[in-house]
Amino acid sequence: MDPQLRTRRAKERWFLDHGLPSVLTRRARLRAIWSRSAPCLAFFATLAAVSGVLGKLAYLASLRRAHGRYEHWGMQAVHGAESSERALKTVHAEIVAGVLRMPLARLEDDLHESSRESAVAAQAYIERMREGFDDLLPGDRKDSPEASHLNSVLIALSSLEKHRGRATRSTS
Repeated sequence: MDPQLRTRRAKERWFLDHGLPSVLTRRARLRAIWSRSAPCLAFFATLAAVSGVLGKLAYLASLRRAHGRYEHWGMQAVHGAESSERALKTVHAEIVAGVLRMPLARLEDDLHESSRESAVAAQAYIERMREGFDDLLPGDRKDSPEASHLNSVLIALSSLEKHRGRATRSTS
């Protein structure tokens, strides 16, 4: 690897390690974050059609069934049940991590984008996510710090939407 490429990758790694993936190019984020397995890449292509990170999270939650496993017919038909399960869990964990790293102002914009694409009011969209909270986290992470953080984020977004008319958004 040439020194210039090595330096660029070290800088990219620094931004990722410090929770600043939005500073990186999309290509750098994908190279560093997404697993290179065929099922993960195939599912990433599927998720590319879903608007917003909250939309992606809601979509992944919709693939969870009562037994906690994911069901995606196309993925299972092509890659098998176990491989698909691992890929969906990996992608789901990365999407949750992305939500938790995103600034609240960007999440608020993302909420409007995701709800608009679903033809649902933003308040109803976020409340639906809160109602299905158990499926928003991959695996059995319901009592984890990530669960508490995600719950706080959803409560904050819900509160912002409820009081939208009375609040003034910061311009900085």
